Amino acid sequence: MRRNRLYTAAKCESERLLTDAYLAADQQAEAAIEAANVKYLAGQIDHPAKLDTYASASDGRSAAYAAAEQEHRDRLAAIQRHFSQMIVARGNPDAEHARAFVETVADPEGLFAPRPVKPAVNATTIKFNGIKQRVFLDGHGRVIGHGDHAERPSPRGTFAGDFLDAKRAAVMPPEEPEAP
Repeated sequence: MRRNRLYTAAKCESERLLTDAYLAADQQAEAAIEAANVKYLAGQIDHPAKLDTYASASDGRSAAYAAAEQEHRDRLAAIQRHFSQMIVARGNPDAEHARAFVETVADPEGLFAPRPVKPAVNATTIKFNGIKQRVFLDGHGRVIGHGDHAERPSPRGTFAGDFLDAKRAAVMPPEEPEAP
């Protein structure tokens, strides 16, 4: 149960950081607009300069919003990967700030870190319905390659899907060479 609480707390903290970034961007834009208004009323700048300041303040706020949203997506992806969830966020879980967030906020003790995968060194033969296939297993016992294609990971990532791949590879007729 603690795992779910940490996962939810980390997502809420990322949302809070996003909200704080929005507020900071709003305050910065409002300060720039207020400064432009004061200078305009004092006669230090003309109307087009005031409008340029408004536009640049708005552009700055928009850029700050986009940066904050991307960082939020990165944090969500890192949280999902750390807690072994399916990554549905469009962010980069390998971003430096996202990894730092997971290490310091989401799971500071590292209790729920994913187990590291050992390199594939185990080769075994599986047999199903009379079909034998040589497969390579990773450190967790999942099939990661078949015969000649051992260096590529499976596109499915599940034992059942890998087994079906192995079965298809064993029963598919070999390609016939083209006639000259």
